[in-house]
Amino acid sequence: MLALALLFVVWRPGGMPEAVAPTIAALLLLLFGIEPFGAVWRILALTGDALATLIGLMVLSQVLDRAGFFRWCAWRVAALSRHHGGRAWWGLMLLACLVTAVLANDGAMLMLVPLYAEMLKAARLERAQLLAFLMPLGFLIDIASTPLVTSNLTNIMLADAAHLSFWGYAQILAPTSAVLIGSSLLVLWGVYRRAVPSDLVLGDAPPELDRVVFVAGWAAIAALVVGVSVAHLFGWPIGAVVDAVALALLLLALGAGHLAPSELPRMAPWSIVVFAVALFTIVDAVARTGGSALLASGLHDVPSAHVPLVLGAVLGVAANLLNNLPALFWGLLSLPPAHWRPEAIACTLVAVNVASKLLPYGSLSTLLWLKLLADKGIRIGWGEYLRTSLWLMPPIVVLGVWAALHG
Repeated sequence: MLALALLFVVWRPGGMPEAVAPTIAALLLLLFGIEPFGAVWRILALTGDALATLIGLMVLSQVLDRAGFFRWCAWRVAALSRHHGGRAWWGLMLLACLVTAVLANDGAMLMLVPLYAEMLKAARLERAQLLAFLMPLGFLIDIASTPLVTSNLTNIMLADAAHLSFWGYAQILAPTSAVLIGSSLLVLWGVYRRAVPSDLVLGDAPPELDRVVFVAGWAAIAALVVGVSVAHLFGWPIGAVVDAVALALLLLALGAGHLAPSELPRMAPWSIVVFAVALFTIVDAVARTGGSALLASGLHDVPSAHVPLVLGAVLGVAANLLNNLPALFWGLLSLPPAHWRPEAIACTLVAVNVASKLLPYGSLSTLLWLKLLADKGIRIGWGEYLRTSLWLMPPIVVLGVWAALHG
Protein backbone atom coordinates (compact mmCIF):
# COMPACT_ATOMS: atom_id res chain seq x y z
CA MET A 1 0.00 0.00 0.00
CA LEU A 2 2.83 2.39 0.90
CA ALA A 3 4.74 1.65 -2.29
CA LEU A 4 1.59 2.08 -4.40
CA ALA A 5 0.74 5.41 -2.74
CA LEU A 6 4.26 6.73 -3.34
CA LEU A 7 4.14 5.52 -6.95
CA PHE A 8 1.14 7.80 -7.50
CA VAL A 9 2.92 10.65 -5.66
CA VAL A 10 5.77 10.43 -8.17
CA TRP A 11 3.64 9.66 -11.23
CA ARG A 12 0.82 12.13 -10.41
CA PRO A 13 -1.50 11.09 -13.27
CA GLY A 14 -3.47 14.04 -14.60
CA GLY A 15 -1.55 16.41 -12.33
CA MET A 16 -2.95 14.77 -9.21
CA PRO A 17 -1.89 16.66 -6.02
CA GLU A 18 0.75 14.80 -4.00
CA ALA A 19 -1.52 14.34 -0.98
CA VAL A 20 -4.37 12.56 -2.81
CA ALA A 21 -2.93 9.05 -3.22
CA PRO A 22 -1.54 8.71 0.35
CA THR A 23 -4.82 10.05 1.77
CA ILE A 24 -6.90 7.50 -0.16
CA ALA A 25 -4.55 4.70 0.91
CA ALA A 26 -4.69 5.78 4.56
CA LEU A 27 -8.50 5.99 4.49
CA LEU A 28 -8.72 2.48 3.01
CA LEU A 29 -6.51 1.12 5.78
CA LEU A 30 -8.77 2.75 8.37
CA LEU A 31 -12.04 1.66 6.74
CA PHE A 32 -10.94 -1.98 6.40
CA GLY A 33 -9.72 -2.06 9.99
CA ILE A 34 -6.08 -2.72 9.14
CA GLU A 35 -5.21 0.48 11.00
CA PRO A 36 -7.44 1.40 14.00
CA PHE A 37 -8.96 4.88 14.00
CA GLY A 38 -7.47 5.49 17.43
CA ALA A 39 -3.99 5.20 15.94
CA VAL A 40 -4.46 8.52 14.16
CA TRP A 41 -4.55 10.33 17.51
CA ARG A 42 -1.37 8.54 18.58
CA ILE A 43 0.29 9.57 15.34
CA LEU A 44 -0.75 13.18 15.87
CA ALA A 45 0.61 13.01 19.42
CA LEU A 46 3.96 11.83 18.06
CA THR A 47 4.16 14.29 15.17
CA GLY A 48 1.89 17.16 16.23
CA ASP A 49 4.72 19.40 17.41
CA ALA A 50 6.59 18.89 14.15
CA LEU A 51 3.51 19.60 12.04
CA ALA A 52 2.59 22.68 14.09
CA THR A 53 6.15 23.96 13.67
CA LEU A 54 5.99 23.37 9.94
CA ILE A 55 2.73 25.33 9.65
CA GLY A 56 4.15 28.24 11.64
CA LEU A 57 7.39 28.36 9.65
CA MET A 58 5.53 28.29 6.34
CA VAL A 59 3.14 31.06 7.40
CA LEU A 60 6.07 33.13 8.65
CA SER A 61 7.93 32.56 5.38
CA GLN A 62 4.95 33.58 3.27
CA VAL A 63 4.34 36.79 5.22
CA LEU A 64 8.03 37.70 4.87
CA ASP A 65 7.96 36.86 1.18
CA ARG A 66 4.92 39.06 0.50
CA ALA A 67 6.59 41.91 2.36
CA GLY A 68 9.54 41.64 -0.04
CA PHE A 69 11.91 40.29 2.62
CA PHE A 70 13.60 37.60 0.53
CA ARG A 71 13.66 39.77 -2.59
CA TRP A 72 15.43 42.50 -0.61
CA CYS A 73 17.97 40.01 0.75
CA ALA A 74 18.70 38.69 -2.74
CA TRP A 75 18.99 42.24 -4.06
CA ARG A 76 21.49 43.05 -1.29
CA VAL A 77 23.53 40.01 -2.29
CA ALA A 78 23.51 41.21 -5.91
CA ALA A 79 24.49 44.73 -4.89
CA LEU A 80 27.37 43.51 -2.72
CA SER A 81 28.63 41.30 -5.55
CA ARG A 82 29.04 44.39 -7.78
CA HIS A 83 27.81 42.40 -10.79
CA HIS A 84 30.53 39.79 -10.36
CA GLY A 85 29.06 36.38 -11.22
CA GLY A 86 31.23 34.36 -8.85
CA ARG A 87 30.55 36.59 -5.85
CA ALA A 88 26.83 36.56 -6.66
CA TRP A 89 26.87 32.73 -6.81
CA TRP A 90 28.45 32.45 -3.39
CA GLY A 91 26.19 35.09 -1.90
CA LEU A 92 22.99 33.51 -3.21
CA MET A 93 24.04 30.02 -2.09
CA LEU A 94 24.99 31.21 1.41
CA LEU A 95 21.69 33.10 1.66
CA ALA A 96 19.84 29.89 0.75
CA CYS A 97 21.73 27.97 3.46
CA LEU A 98 20.90 30.61 6.07
CA VAL A 99 17.19 30.79 5.16
CA THR A 100 16.97 26.99 5.20
CA ALA A 101 18.59 26.70 8.62
CA VAL A 102 16.11 29.11 10.22
CA LEU A 103 12.90 28.68 8.19
CA ALA A 104 13.12 25.02 7.05
CA ASN A 105 13.90 23.46 3.69
CA ASP A 106 10.32 23.45 2.39
CA GLY A 107 9.92 27.15 3.17
CA ALA A 108 13.25 27.93 1.51
CA MET A 109 12.24 25.98 -1.59
CA LEU A 110 8.90 27.76 -1.88
CA MET A 111 10.31 31.25 -1.38
CA LEU A 112 13.78 31.19 -2.95
CA VAL A 113 13.50 28.90 -5.98
CA PRO A 114 10.89 31.03 -7.84
CA LEU A 115 12.69 34.22 -6.78
CA TYR A 116 16.12 33.07 -7.96
CA ALA A 117 14.69 31.68 -11.20
CA GLU A 118 12.90 34.97 -11.91
CA MET A 119 15.98 37.10 -11.17
CA LEU A 120 18.31 34.93 -13.23
CA LYS A 121 15.95 34.71 -16.20
CA ALA A 122 15.71 38.51 -16.17
CA ALA A 123 19.50 38.58 -16.51
CA ARG A 124 19.06 36.75 -19.87
CA LEU A 125 21.27 33.83 -18.99
CA GLU A 126 21.65 30.74 -21.14
CA ARG A 127 20.30 27.43 -19.83
CA ALA A 128 23.72 26.18 -18.71
CA GLN A 129 24.28 29.43 -16.81
CA LEU A 130 20.83 29.21 -15.20
CA LEU A 131 21.49 25.65 -14.06
CA ALA A 132 24.84 26.70 -12.58
CA PHE A 133 22.76 28.52 -9.96
CA LEU A 134 19.53 26.52 -9.79
CA MET A 135 20.96 22.98 -9.66
CA PRO A 136 23.23 23.75 -6.67
CA LEU A 137 20.32 25.59 -5.03
CA GLY A 138 18.09 22.51 -5.14
CA PHE A 139 20.72 20.31 -3.54
CA LEU A 140 22.02 22.84 -1.02
CA ILE A 141 18.62 23.61 0.47
CA ASP A 142 18.27 19.99 1.63
CA ILE A 143 21.94 19.51 2.49
CA ALA A 144 21.73 22.66 4.68
CA SER A 145 18.63 21.39 6.50
CA THR A 146 20.49 19.75 9.40
CA PRO A 147 21.94 22.56 11.63
CA LEU A 148 18.89 23.57 13.69
CA VAL A 149 15.73 21.87 14.92
CA THR A 150 13.71 24.23 12.72
CA SER A 151 15.65 23.38 9.55
CA ASN A 152 13.60 20.32 8.63
CA LEU A 153 10.43 18.50 9.67
CA THR A 154 12.56 15.39 10.23
CA ASN A 155 14.78 17.27 12.70
CA ILE A 156 11.79 18.26 14.80
CA MET A 157 10.43 14.72 14.86
CA LEU A 158 13.75 13.19 15.91
CA ALA A 159 14.53 15.92 18.46
CA ASP A 160 11.13 15.38 20.08
CA ALA A 161 11.65 11.61 20.18
CA ALA A 162 15.10 11.99 21.74
CA HIS A 163 13.93 14.78 24.12
CA LEU A 164 16.57 17.20 22.82
CA SER A 165 16.55 20.93 23.50
CA PHE A 166 17.22 23.47 20.75
CA TRP A 167 20.85 23.91 21.77
CA GLY A 168 21.30 20.24 22.61
CA TYR A 169 20.30 19.36 19.07
CA ALA A 170 22.49 22.11 17.57
CA GLN A 171 25.52 20.92 19.54
CA ILE A 172 25.16 17.37 18.23
CA LEU A 173 24.69 18.40 14.60
CA ALA A 174 27.13 21.33 14.44
CA PRO A 175 30.21 19.37 13.23
CA THR A 176 28.18 17.27 10.80
CA SER A 177 26.37 20.31 9.38
CA ALA A 178 29.62 22.24 8.92
CA VAL A 179 31.16 19.35 6.97
CA LEU A 180 28.04 18.80 4.86
CA ILE A 181 27.53 22.45 3.93
CA GLY A 182 31.21 23.29 3.48
CA SER A 183 32.03 20.27 1.34
CA SER A 184 28.94 20.60 -0.85
CA LEU A 185 29.59 24.30 -1.49
CA LEU A 186 33.17 23.62 -2.52
CA VAL A 187 32.26 20.65 -4.73
CA LEU A 188 29.35 22.45 -6.40
CA TRP A 189 31.43 25.57 -7.04
CA GLY A 190 34.21 23.45 -8.51
CA VAL A 191 31.79 21.78 -10.90
CA TYR A 192 29.64 24.77 -11.93
CA ARG A 193 32.07 27.70 -11.75
CA ARG A 194 32.92 27.52 -15.46
CA ALA A 195 29.25 28.00 -16.33
CA VAL A 196 28.83 30.98 -13.97
CA PRO A 197 29.01 34.20 -16.04
CA SER A 198 31.80 36.59 -15.14
CA ASP A 199 29.35 39.51 -15.21
CA LEU A 200 25.86 39.20 -13.75
CA VAL A 201 23.39 42.08 -13.55
CA LEU A 202 20.51 41.11 -11.26
CA GLY A 203 19.05 44.59 -10.98
CA ASP A 204 20.27 47.86 -9.55
CA ALA A 205 17.04 49.20 -8.04
CA PRO A 206 16.03 47.94 -4.58
CA PRO A 207 12.65 46.18 -4.49
CA GLU A 208 9.54 47.78 -3.04
CA LEU A 209 9.03 46.91 0.61
CA ASP A 210 6.31 46.99 3.20
CA ARG A 211 8.70 48.60 5.67
CA VAL A 212 6.62 47.94 8.79
CA VAL A 213 6.34 44.23 8.08
CA PHE A 214 9.91 44.12 6.81
CA VAL A 215 11.36 45.53 10.04
CA ALA A 216 9.01 43.36 12.09
CA GLY A 217 10.23 40.38 10.08
CA TRP A 218 13.76 40.79 11.42
CA ALA A 219 12.33 41.07 14.93
CA ALA A 220 10.23 37.95 14.32
CA ILE A 221 13.28 35.92 13.23
CA ALA A 222 15.18 37.06 16.32
CA ALA A 223 12.18 36.20 18.53
CA LEU A 224 11.93 32.82 16.82
CA VAL A 225 15.55 31.89 17.54
CA VAL A 226 15.38 33.12 21.15
CA GLY A 227 11.97 31.58 21.80
CA VAL A 228 12.84 28.17 20.40
CA SER A 229 16.17 28.11 22.23
CA VAL A 230 14.53 28.65 25.64
CA ALA A 231 11.34 26.66 25.02
CA HIS A 232 12.71 23.53 26.69
CA LEU A 233 13.38 25.48 29.92
CA PHE A 234 9.63 26.01 30.34
CA GLY A 235 8.49 22.77 28.76
CA TRP A 236 6.94 24.54 25.77
CA PRO A 237 6.51 22.67 22.49
CA ILE A 238 8.60 24.20 19.71
CA GLY A 239 5.48 24.42 17.56
CA ALA A 240 3.75 26.66 20.11
CA VAL A 241 6.63 29.15 20.03
CA VAL A 242 6.92 29.17 16.24
CA ASP A 243 3.15 29.51 15.79
CA ALA A 244 2.99 32.40 18.28
CA VAL A 245 5.72 34.31 16.40
CA ALA A 246 4.08 33.58 13.04
CA LEU A 247 0.66 34.66 14.34
CA ALA A 248 2.03 37.96 15.67
CA LEU A 249 3.64 38.79 12.32
CA LEU A 250 0.52 37.67 10.46
CA LEU A 251 -1.72 39.96 12.55
CA LEU A 252 0.66 42.85 11.94
CA ALA A 253 0.52 42.24 8.19
CA LEU A 254 -3.28 42.11 8.31
CA GLY A 255 -3.46 45.30 10.32
CA ALA A 256 -1.16 47.07 7.87
CA GLY A 257 -3.40 46.00 4.98
CA HIS A 258 -0.61 43.95 3.46
CA LEU A 259 -2.78 40.82 3.51
CA ALA A 260 -6.50 40.31 2.98
CA PRO A 261 -8.47 38.01 5.32
CA SER A 262 -9.55 35.99 2.29
CA GLU A 263 -5.90 34.99 1.76
CA LEU A 264 -5.52 33.38 5.19
CA PRO A 265 -6.72 29.85 4.27
CA ARG A 266 -3.97 29.66 1.66
CA MET A 267 -1.20 30.76 4.03
CA ALA A 268 -0.72 27.38 5.74
CA PRO A 269 0.65 24.32 3.90
CA TRP A 270 -2.43 22.19 4.45
CA SER A 271 -1.62 19.84 1.59
CA ILE A 272 1.82 19.07 3.06
CA VAL A 273 0.26 18.42 6.49
CA VAL A 274 -2.35 16.06 4.99
CA PHE A 275 0.39 14.37 2.93
CA ALA A 276 2.52 13.80 6.03
CA VAL A 277 -0.32 12.52 8.27
CA ALA A 278 -1.50 10.14 5.55
CA LEU A 279 2.02 8.77 5.05
CA PHE A 280 2.49 8.39 8.80
CA THR A 281 -0.79 6.45 9.02
CA ILE A 282 0.35 4.05 6.30
CA VAL A 283 3.76 3.60 7.92
CA ASP A 284 2.13 2.97 11.30
CA ALA A 285 0.10 0.17 9.71
CA VAL A 286 3.29 -1.28 8.19
CA ALA A 287 5.01 -1.06 11.59
CA ARG A 288 2.10 -2.82 13.30
CA THR A 289 2.23 -5.70 10.83
CA GLY A 290 5.89 -6.53 11.37
CA GLY A 291 7.82 -3.52 10.11
CA SER A 292 8.96 -2.38 13.56
CA ALA A 293 10.02 -5.87 14.60
CA LEU A 294 11.97 -6.24 11.36
CA LEU A 295 14.10 -3.14 11.97
CA ALA A 296 14.54 -3.75 15.70
CA SER A 297 15.55 -7.40 15.26
CA GLY A 298 17.91 -6.50 12.41
CA LEU A 299 19.78 -4.04 14.64
CA HIS A 300 19.76 -6.36 17.65
CA ASP A 301 22.64 -8.47 16.35
CA VAL A 302 24.73 -5.50 15.18
CA PRO A 303 27.65 -4.55 17.48
CA SER A 304 26.69 -1.39 19.37
CA ALA A 305 29.58 0.60 17.89
CA HIS A 306 28.26 -0.08 14.39
CA VAL A 307 24.56 0.56 15.07
CA PRO A 308 24.58 4.28 14.06
CA LEU A 309 26.24 3.47 10.72
CA VAL A 310 23.95 0.51 9.95
CA LEU A 311 20.85 2.44 11.01
CA GLY A 312 21.83 5.36 8.80
CA ALA A 313 22.42 3.03 5.85
CA VAL A 314 19.06 1.28 6.29
CA LEU A 315 17.09 4.51 6.68
CA GLY A 316 18.99 6.14 3.80
CA VAL A 317 17.97 3.32 1.46
CA ALA A 318 14.41 3.45 2.80
CA ALA A 319 14.30 7.23 2.32
CA ASN A 320 15.23 6.89 -1.34
CA LEU A 321 12.79 4.06 -1.95
CA LEU A 322 9.88 5.29 0.19
CA ASN A 323 10.50 9.03 0.85
CA ASN A 324 12.34 10.39 3.88
CA LEU A 325 9.30 11.15 6.07
CA PRO A 326 7.96 7.57 6.22
CA ALA A 327 11.53 6.24 6.50
CA LEU A 328 12.23 8.30 9.62
CA PHE A 329 8.80 7.60 11.11
CA TRP A 330 9.46 3.87 10.67
CA GLY A 331 12.68 4.29 12.63
CA LEU A 332 10.97 6.26 15.40
CA LEU A 333 8.21 3.67 15.75
CA SER A 334 10.70 0.80 15.83
CA LEU A 335 13.32 2.05 18.28
CA PRO A 336 12.92 3.33 21.88
CA PRO A 337 14.09 6.83 22.89
CA ALA A 338 17.11 5.35 24.72
CA HIS A 339 18.41 4.13 21.38
CA TRP A 340 18.82 7.64 19.99
CA ARG A 341 22.36 8.44 21.10
CA PRO A 342 24.14 11.44 19.48
CA GLU A 343 25.91 9.34 16.84
CA ALA A 344 22.67 7.58 15.88
CA ILE A 345 20.82 10.91 15.64
CA ALA A 346 23.49 12.49 13.44
CA CYS A 347 23.82 9.45 11.14
CA THR A 348 20.04 9.18 10.82
CA LEU A 349 19.63 12.81 9.82
CA VAL A 350 22.46 12.57 7.28
CA ALA A 351 20.54 9.61 5.84
CA VAL A 352 17.03 11.08 5.72
CA ASN A 353 17.94 14.71 4.96
CA VAL A 354 20.92 14.31 2.64
CA ALA A 355 21.21 10.76 1.32
CA SER A 356 17.54 10.98 0.31
CA LYS A 357 18.62 13.41 -2.43
CA LEU A 358 20.09 10.53 -4.42
CA LEU A 359 16.75 9.91 -6.15
CA PRO A 360 14.28 12.68 -7.08
CA TYR A 361 11.42 11.30 -4.98
CA GLY A 362 13.51 10.76 -1.83
CA SER A 363 12.10 13.94 -0.31
CA LEU A 364 9.03 16.06 -0.90
CA SER A 365 11.17 19.19 -1.16
CA THR A 366 12.98 17.76 -4.22
CA LEU A 367 9.68 17.14 -5.98
CA LEU A 368 8.64 20.65 -4.97
CA TRP A 369 11.88 22.10 -6.40
CA LEU A 370 11.38 20.34 -9.74
CA LYS A 371 7.77 21.55 -9.95
CA LEU A 372 8.65 25.15 -9.06
CA LEU A 373 11.32 25.25 -11.77
CA ALA A 374 8.96 23.69 -14.31
CA ASP A 375 6.42 26.43 -13.50
CA LYS A 376 9.12 28.94 -14.50
CA GLY A 377 9.75 27.11 -17.77
CA ILE A 378 12.95 25.41 -16.57
CA ARG A 379 12.46 21.65 -16.82
CA ILE A 380 14.95 19.25 -15.29
CA GLY A 381 14.35 15.65 -16.31
CA TRP A 382 15.10 12.69 -14.07
CA GLY A 383 18.06 11.72 -16.25
CA GLU A 384 19.59 15.17 -15.88
CA TYR A 385 18.92 15.08 -12.13
CA LEU A 386 20.52 11.65 -11.69
CA ARG A 387 23.59 12.66 -13.67
CA THR A 388 24.22 15.22 -10.92
CA SER A 389 23.00 13.36 -7.83
CA LEU A 390 24.82 10.08 -8.51
CA TRP A 391 28.26 11.71 -8.42
CA LEU A 392 27.50 14.54 -5.97
CA MET A 393 25.67 12.83 -3.12
CA PRO A 394 27.78 9.71 -2.32
CA PRO A 395 31.00 11.57 -1.35
CA ILE A 396 29.06 14.22 0.60
CA VAL A 397 27.09 11.55 2.46
CA VAL A 398 30.32 9.70 3.28
CA LEU A 399 31.87 12.91 4.64
CA GLY A 400 28.69 13.65 6.62
CA VAL A 401 28.62 10.17 8.15
CA TRP A 402 32.32 10.46 9.04
CA ALA A 403 31.61 13.75 10.80
CA ALA A 404 28.57 12.24 12.55
CA LEU A 405 30.64 9.38 13.93
CA HIS A 406 33.65 11.48 14.93
CA GLY A 407 32.01 14.80 15.85
